[in-house]
Amino acid sequence: MKPTTDDKSNTWETLSDLALPWTAAGQGNIVIDDQLYIFGGYSGDGIHPRAAYFDKTTKQWTQLPDIPEARAAMGIAEMNKKIYLLGGWSDDGRTPANTLFALSPK
Repeated sequence: MKPTTDDKSNTWETLSDLALPWTAAGQGNIVIDDQLYIFGGYSGDGIHPRAAYFDKTTKQWTQLPDIPEARAAMGIAEMNKKIYLLGGWSDDGRTPANTLFALSPK
């Protein structure tokens, strides 16, 4: 289920045409220029370094280069069109990370 809110009725609805490219909890998310970016997260196979963005015009996910190290529950910010991933849980799921990674999306 992919719920969202309907601004007119202030209720949840399910977006059947939008599904994450992988199952994940604790992933980093940010929207820049109408594109939804997702990074890392925890799936049944552990914490992973995956990254992708959803283009609402084409309604397709596009894979991005993997994060240099697997992360979940990281902080995420955008500044001057660059995406920053800050800290989070390392791939063992127990160790907090002190790294900062940056991506300049196209």
